[in-house]
Amino acid sequence: MCVNFKVRSFHFGIIITIIPPILLQVLKETLRLWPPAAGVTRKLTKEYNAHGYKIPAGANCQFNTYVMGRMEEYFHDPEKFDPERFKNHEDT
Repeated sequence: MCVNFKVRSFHFGIIITIIPPILLQVLKETLRLWPPAAGVTRKLTKEYNAHGYKIPAGANCQFNTYVMGRMEEYFHDPEKFDPERFKNHEDT
């Protein structure tokens, strides 16, 4: 099947519907292992208790996405490239 479109007027949501699910799984797995940014920073809007540590509202918290993508706490066998881990997600 050939799809012709103009890139400037193309809506991202349409891209998701025409990409085969396995390609989306490969994309997600690639971004999990090699994120485009090493981390993100968020400012807390309310006080938060993380494992017994009280973090006040207004504090800046940094999350290292590179490290999180390799944690067994979140992913089984995290060093393995396995696009199938995203097979049962709703948006794939």
